[in-house]
Amino acid sequence: MGATHVIKNVTSTNVDKKNLVFTVPAFMKETKNFHDIYEGIEEMVSLVKDTLPEIREAAKEKARLAKEKRAQAKEAKKINAA
Repeated sequence: MGATHVIKNVTSTNVDKKNLVFTVPAFMKETKNFHDIYEGIEEMVSLVKDTLPEIREAAKEKARLAKEKRAQAKEAKKINAA
């Protein structure tokens, strides 16, 4: 399916900005210190929050392009009907 496995430690976040996927091993890795799990999750949440402005802008641009495409399709329909 095209996924790439990235090995990270408990406190490291992996970010796929293209698909907006944020992951952290958390409980999937063995650790003796639960604080490490907390730190990893905290880092991931922080990265998501830092990326929100980019996500919002991308969503606005996507909506603008969709609106433009609908307008073009509507105009083409008018021309074809005439």
